[in-house]
Amino acid sequence: MESQEAYHSSAGFASVLCEAEDDSESEEIEEGRHEDIVKDSRTQSRYQSDWSERVPRYLKQSDSQTAAALLLLRQRQIALGDMISGACLKCFTADIDIEDETASEDEDLADLLGKRKLTLHDFSARQHLLRPLRTDSEKTFQARISRRFPLTRLFREATSKTLLADVLAGATVSVMGVPESLSYAQIAGLPFEYGLYALIVPQLVYSFIGQSRQLMVGPVAMLSLLLRAGLEGGVDEYQCPMWHNQTHSELERQREVCQEKYIDLAILQTLLSGCVLTLCCVLQLGFLLKFLGHPVISGFSSGSAIVIMMHQLKNFLGVKVADSEFPILKLVFFAKRASEGQPITLGFGLLFTFGLVGLRKVGMKCGWKVLGSLGPLLSCVCGVLLIYLCKPLQHIEGLEYMKEIPGGSLPCAWTIFSRWTWWDVRRSLPLSVSLGLIGFLEAFATAKSLAKRHGYEVESGQELLALGMSNIAGSIFTSYPASGSFSRSAVCSASGGVTQLSGIVSVLLSLLALLYLTPLFYYLPKFVLAAIVVSSVSKLVAYDVAINLFKIKKSDFVMWMTAFVGTLCLGPLLGIGLAVMLSLAVVIYESVHPQIQVLWRIEGTCGYRPVQQQDADGTFIDGIFIVRIGASLYFANVAYVEETLRTLIADMNDISRIHYLVLDFTPVTTADYSAIEALSDVLQNFREKGVQVAFACISMRLEGAFERFGLLDSLGEEWRFHTVHEAVLHCTSHFGGGSRPSLEQEMDIALSELKRAEARVNELRQLWAGSAAPNVGKR
Repeated sequence: MESQEAYHSSAGFASVLCEAEDDSESEEIEEGRHEDIVKDSRTQSRYQSDWSERVPRYLKQSDSQTAAALLLLRQRQIALGDMISGACLKCFTADIDIEDETASEDEDLADLLGKRKLTLHDFSARQHLLRPLRTDSEKTFQARISRRFPLTRLFREATSKTLLADVLAGATVSVMGVPESLSYAQIAGLPFEYGLYALIVPQLVYSFIGQSRQLMVGPVAMLSLLLRAGLEGGVDEYQCPMWHNQTHSELERQREVCQEKYIDLAILQTLLSGCVLTLCCVLQLGFLLKFLGHPVISGFSSGSAIVIMMHQLKNFLGVKVADSEFPILKLVFFAKRASEGQPITLGFGLLFTFGLVGLRKVGMKCGWKVLGSLGPLLSCVCGVLLIYLCKPLQHIEGLEYMKEIPGGSLPCAWTIFSRWTWWDVRRSLPLSVSLGLIGFLEAFATAKSLAKRHGYEVESGQELLALGMSNIAGSIFTSYPASGSFSRSAVCSASGGVTQLSGIVSVLLSLLALLYLTPLFYYLPKFVLAAIVVSSVSKLVAYDVAINLFKIKKSDFVMWMTAFVGTLCLGPLLGIGLAVMLSLAVVIYESVHPQIQVLWRIEGTCGYRPVQQQDADGTFIDGIFIVRIGASLYFANVAYVEETLRTLIADMNDISRIHYLVLDFTPVTTADYSAIEALSDVLQNFREKGVQVAFACISMRLEGAFERFGLLDSLGEEWRFHTVHEAVLHCTSHFGGGSRPSLEQEMDIALSELKRAEARVNELRQLWAGSAAPNVGKR
């Protein structure tokens, strides 16, 4: 009798121990807390309060059933929304019957309700409790207007303090933005005034629709370079017969000979890229942008920054070289003609560049961040005075200045629209897709960073719409493609910008500069603009990211280097194409090669962890092999899983003969027909070789698919388990011809686990006594 009581008590302690230690991560946290308590007695009272809070409090059964019904309804609502938004995308790749898919969802829902002991009547009765996808504050018409036009909140939330901060921030950004936009227009191969055009209307539209309160939209270096790379040399004989019917020297550019057509195509790119972003918003295709990983984007941005700085060598050296689609060759051309460079131009260019970088660093060090943003304006003023007052500099060969810039108005592009043809649209569409997506990635990354810093949120869908409409409206007023500028947005944030009003103030001051101040830029030297560009884009060279990637994950570092070297050697267009292909290749490789983890038991616990983890030693169980499949199964990766299982078991058989294979399906949520059929073949093949397969941790959705296929019937009810430990115990009981362990063997196992549990209880009692002692003394 005493032995039976000891056995039952030991089994109870063992079950408690297994439940308490099933999760190794919580166990590690717990042990860490115990060590901290022993080392520092001041945390014992806090630990005592935490101990009482760890006792679980369960909901009532009726409340649990209500929560289950609501959560199931929410999952179905989200699934239907994803199905509707993705229907247009799916219909291009496969014949999808929406009604059949809806029926399948209904069947899955009925199965889930049945297993949760819920009836459809209970489900419908609780449907009114489900919150809408939008919050309660967004139900009214006024709230919806505020959501679509965030600037309207300004009239309710603005104060005199925030208005003053926005005015100062907008003025600071405008002082920096006007010289930068002139420089970026030169990078794009457009006349200087088009940089000012792109600085006004896109930012004005974004201020009304965009959710970011500090993002500054306008010309950026990366899109300017992409536009130039895509249009330079791409004007065909039909679009510009003058270029193709005459002979030209290697120093002549197509954009200079066919300038009118080049400008028309640049504005067409603005309209098409805006339409692409708006279409992505309507079809909810923002998830496609996630295929471009951060290492690839960072490598491409760093390579583009180097290419942009290479383009400024002509303004520093005062020489022109032949264009090449490969930037590395253009650098070779500059190296050959370096001896012909103008030392005065190079000296002034380097002086202004170091001056801008120095001002920015001094401002950061002294806390005067505005000083760095005033650098472009100060450089322009000094450069204009230098050329205007020093007359001999105006006649030096190779030292160029801007001369006359058309201003006085913001032109409309209605006449340009009439010159477009369907052939122009067809040839411009691939480039416009690249411009739109890359521009949105740059803008959204900046907006997310600023939103996190200032404590608000931005939605990808609304940002797609805002940036798309900004470019569409900008194309009407002769703007070339615009995006969110990291440098100007950072200046707005550092200058105290609170709302979108800072963008409107910047637009008004930029418009004032376009209307009345363009004559002041007549003597502005181009080496000053080159210095502004170099000092701005040098921050885009993310060498620190490459170093961190090399330390953390070598494969991400290879992706970064591939995108960087590809952009630097092949050019921005081929570089971004290579980056996209690399990202897709990584996604496909990871999908086709899911992680297969071999599990062993952590000694003294009921937990099973991968052998790759080095924080705890485990042991294998004789005759039992446990494998966890790390992703959902479909036709592309099931062959890899099957081959890997065969190889691992063959290797394990050399050490210990495997009789049971336990498959942990915890990460597996779905499986298609091909995968289930392959699993059926695996089950049959292993059984023929004397290896029994057991399934553990099957999700409800996966279980329903297995059941409809008939895989569970062939597997057998006795080989399906809720946990890996249950599967191991069952396999152990059948090991050796189906005989279960004797009562004495089970008692020995339970008593050994009881000893570990008692040792753990003694430790907790000591900790509890130590935490209670100070309280006793106080009494």
